[in-house]
Order: sequence, then structure tokens, then C-alpha cells
Amino acid sequence: QLCERTTEDGFEFFEKKYLSNWLFSTLLALDADSDSIQIRLTADEVTNPQPLSLTFTVRSPTPKSSRTSGIVWSDPCISSKWIDCELHSIGTSTALNRSVTLANAIFSQREVDRSPDFFYILGDNFYDQDGRLSNAVFDGLNFDVKTRLMAMVVGNHDAWVCGGPDCGDEFDNAGYGMMQWYAQDVISSQQQKGTDLLYDFSVDPDKQSSYKQFNNNATNLIWYHTVGNVGFIGYSGAAKYSDSKQYFEQACSFMGASSGAEALFLLGHWNNCGSGCSKSMTVPNVYMTLSKMSGCDTFFKSVKFRFFDG
Repeated sequence: QLCERTTEDGFEFFEKKYLSNWLFSTLLALDADSDSIQIRLTADEVTNPQPLSLTFTVRSPTPKSSRTSGIVWSDPCISSKWIDCELHSIGTSTALNRSVTLANAIFSQREVDRSPDFFYILGDNFYDQDGRLSNAVFDGLNFDVKTRLMAMVVGNHDAWVCGGPDCGDEFDNAGYGMMQWYAQDVISSQQQKGTDLLYDFSVDPDKQSSYKQFNNNATNLIWYHTVGNVGFIGYSGAAKYSDSKQYFEQACSFMGASSGAEALFLLGHWNNCGSGCSKSMTVPNVYMTLSKMSGCDTFFKSVKFRFFDG
């Protein structure tokens, strides 16, 4: 199955933060019986210094796939630019080089049953305030990594690079840079139907009375999907539980209905309250809350519901 896309299909500059980047998004029709889709992408000199033509295959395992596997990183620290990264270098080696080399090697395995299907990050995503560190990492990652399913959750150092709202400032990306960088199919993307927007930009991170608060919308950072026979629910603990509850219920309902998932994982960042996260939004507490919600409760009772945190 080949999907053709050009720049006319919707390349746009990032709306807020990380403004030197372009975002391309579109809906793809996936064959329920196929675990991959081939994409041909062309870009002219308007959106790229050099005309671009790429053809690549994206793996997307279905519930009928024989297995699902992936790599999950948490708190990957590669530089002391914004925070103190004690292990950013060891001898002549750097955390950036080691991390990129390891990821490229793992995802480049040619045996399909050994190469991972997804690559997720559990927050504090390279401790990157303005996008330059993310650029450094992804410039080094090969196509075998980049054509796997990617997802992330926003942690405290992503909302406020210093680590919490008490020291937040106007330069923090408030999760806006990262939510566009990883271009996930989040709750807000469902709510923007009929508009030209993929996300909810009603909370302007550059025009706030205070930067010592969570300046984003919970719907931009909650997502759920299945990869093969495994279900995932991701969220950010920086948001309020009252703003997230109905979407947790929506995610659980999806998982329990017809998702095809045989196991379920909750992905978040905070394991304790503080640093911008309330007690009700820590991963252990959200996990126990979801375990009682219709849909997720079935996985919990059958001991097939687990969580990862940062």
C-alpha cells in the first residue's frame, strides 16, 4: 500500500515554540490486515533548502500481528545546557553519541521479529527548552528509528526546564514545542475537526500573567492507541485531574470495547506529587483511578494492566 503526499497537503511552521520547525500532518487509511504502510513524501524548495523526495515504510502492527515490542526511554539527559547533567560525558564518550548509536543499532536489526515496533519517551525529553537538543538527537537517529511509531509524555522539565513552576519563565516551551515535535494524535486533534489546527492553542504560552503555572491544555497531552495487541494511555501530570478525567474515561472505554488490546500500559512521568504535579495526577494514583474505570478495570482484574513512570 503506497500513500502519496506532497507539500500541498499541509506543511506549516510550528504554531508556538520551536518555531524554526515545520509540521506535516495527514490522515492515512491503514489496511486492517497489513502491519505497515509505504509513504512517498515530496517537498519543494519552499519548505526545504533542497527539493526532497522520500519513500519509506512505517511499521504499524495490528492486533493480528504475532507480537509487539518496543523501546521506552525515560529522562534522557544528554547536555548540561539547561540543567546539570552529571553523566552527559564519560571519558571521551558522550551520552548523546551513546544513546543515538544504541538506538540506531537496536532498530536497524533486519530480522523483523527482533526489530522494535515503537519508540516512546516518558518525559524530561532531553531537558530541552528551545528544540536544539531534540534536533541534535534526531539528526543522529537513522530512518530505522524515525519510521517506527513514536510517542512521549510531558514531564516537569518539559513544562518548565528548571524542573517546576516555582522557577518557570517566559522561555519555557510549556509542552508546546514537544507536542508539535512528536506530532501525536492527542485528544485535542479529535476536537479540532473542521479547523486547520491539529492542537488546541487557546492557552497562549507567550501571553500569560504568570509563567509559574501550567500554561497548556490537558487535551494536547493526553493520548491513547494500540500497537499490535498492546494498548497505551499517555498523559501529563502537570494538568489538573478535573481537566483530564473525562478523557481517561474515554481512553478506558476505547480499550475495553474493540481496540483488540490484550494488555494495557499507562505511561506518565511523575511518581510522586510536587514539581508541578498534584497528588491525584501522579502515575501510581492515576493507575489506581483508571483500574476502577469501565474498560480499564477488565485489564486490571486479569492482571494485564501495568504502568511506567519517569
